[in-house]
Amino acid sequence: MRLLRRKTTPQEHIYSRDPALDASDPERLSRALKTFRDTGDRSELPLKNGEQPAIFRYVSLSQAGFYALGRASRGEMLSTAVRHALVGIDGVTGEDGRPLKLEFTDGPEKMLTDASMALIWDYYRAGLLTELGERVIAECNMDPTLGQG
Repeated sequence: MRLLRRKTTPQEHIYSRDPALDASDPERLSRALKTFRDTGDRSELPLKNGEQPAIFRYVSLSQAGFYALGRASRGEMLSTAVRHALVGIDGVTGEDGRPLKLEFTDGPEKMLTDASMALIWDYYRAGLLTELGERVIAECNMDPTLGQG
């Protein structure tokens, strides 16, 4: 059996309720988001005129991140997954008009600071944390022996 290393090249996520997405045809939007998540192809995403969605860049959980999930309460698991996996956001500006910058803890296991988690909460509430957290957790549970991951 060939062992696979953890994916450290950032993957992209677009929040399904991003205000730049045209949700007037929910089925079309759902199909386009599935295609994007499966292939990374954004060309089919229905966008509002002149707008671009925020891109959330994340990596697969490290061993430390995976163990942190085990220590988290059920209610904290999704935000813990995001805290350990999210490495950047493109296309979001702060109140000052400058690109939103995430802050990370120092040390061997880089993860989002409490201030950065609070910023994400202020902008997106639980929806993004739930959606992205579920995606990160699902990807760390993939079985490479079954052709997953």
